[in-house]
Amino acid sequence: MRAFEATIAVAVVATLMLWGLPPGAWSAPARAAAPALSVTSGSLPTRAGPAQARPSVSAIPLMVAGNDPEALSICWGEMAFSSGGYYEVLNSTTGLAGSFVPVQRITDDTDVCYWSRTAPGATAAVWWEVNAYASVLGIAVLIGESNEVVTTQPAVAYLWVSWVNDTTAALSWTNNAAYGGNISFGSYWVYDGSSFLGYASSQSFRATVAPQNAYSFSVTTADMASPSTRLTSTSNSVAGVTPVQLLAHPSVSRTTADVTQTVMFACWATGGISPYSFAWAFGDGATGTGTPATHAYSTTGSMKATCSATDSLTTVAAANLYVVVTALPTVSTPISSGGAGVLAGKTVTLSVQAGATAGPGTLSYVWNGLPSGCSSQDAPTISCAPTGAGSFAISVTVTDMNGGNTTSLPLAFTVHPSFLGLPANEGYAVLGAVLVAAGVAGYVAWSLVTQRRRKPTVVPA
Repeated sequence: MRAFEATIAVAVVATLMLWGLPPGAWSAPARAAAPALSVTSGSLPTRAGPAQARPSVSAIPLMVAGNDPEALSICWGEMAFSSGGYYEVLNSTTGLAGSFVPVQRITDDTDVCYWSRTAPGATAAVWWEVNAYASVLGIAVLIGESNEVVTTQPAVAYLWVSWVNDTTAALSWTNNAAYGGNISFGSYWVYDGSSFLGYASSQSFRATVAPQNAYSFSVTTADMASPSTRLTSTSNSVAGVTPVQLLAHPSVSRTTADVTQTVMFACWATGGISPYSFAWAFGDGATGTGTPATHAYSTTGSMKATCSATDSLTTVAAANLYVVVTALPTVSTPISSGGAGVLAGKTVTLSVQAGATAGPGTLSYVWNGLPSGCSSQDAPTISCAPTGAGSFAISVTVTDMNGGNTTSLPLAFTVHPSFLGLPANEGYAVLGAVLVAAGVAGYVAWSLVTQRRRKPTVVPA
């Protein structure tokens, strides 16, 4: 019996030596007690003092390969072991020796990653390590031990709406997850309530909305732990109501105008988010800002004036109105039936002719510079008998229905004084001749009468 036991012992020793293990590692040693933890405020606990050397155990490099709000992936260096061997993944919430507990046993020596689903936004630290064991005659023998890594789970994405108007909402969000290893980034899924809006590969999205529509936006961060597995975490929700549709309401002081006439434009807005600003395109290439705005056209035609209202979110709404622009009236120089002058008291006819390019509606006339005895009439032709002599500059102002007017060139006009229906000098000459003739006739008559009275008395002889 003793010979058989000795044979078994020799076989065990030979097998262990083939594994490359020294005699001190022929059995799984108990975990050595760790030195006391050193904790500083604001930092994670770390082991104080040098690591316990285990010359017979290989070091396994361990790292965090991926970390997101709901999943963790750690990977380590590969160690070869035969059937019956395994990797053992352990963790601890304190990092103290003896506090590590197994969470997974992996029997494939080429499977060197472990991932687990965790609670979103977990902030507590977790310590991780991996040990490798070989099976020797059914006995688990420690052949590798990793370093420790400490993890915390990042918070879920934080969503906010940077701006929203009646048709579009701009969404942005944070995401500090470190993807990698068995966890790779998939995409962001954007929702309005339970309605899926679309995918995003970056941390922003523009959602199409409707005016006065209640919304509740959220973002789901989608990972891939394997090609067929998705892990997700959902952000906070942002709720609100989209504003009323922005509308511009232009008005104009007149819908018809002559060239050079000033037109006043006004605009106000409803909906959107105040305050508002206003810009104008007057239809002839000219522009303006504000309300009210004024403009005078220099060309004729139907002008489409556009008011563009912009709210505080830079949403723009535009509306049009039309102004018909006509030419100013034209008028000729007045003419007189009496030529350049007339005798006072004589009837004269004055007339002008307005151009065919005048503005809409009937024209009105005002006669200027008339002599006394003549008064203005709202007509292109007037007749009157001037009573006062003098020189006059007669003109006519023609006004169309738009209020645009044109004044004619003046007519130089003279009213000559008259006497006895003749020019004054001639009348006075006639009067003088009449008076002289009357004087002569009177003298002759007086002389005849006098001679008769002085006839001598005849004395009879």
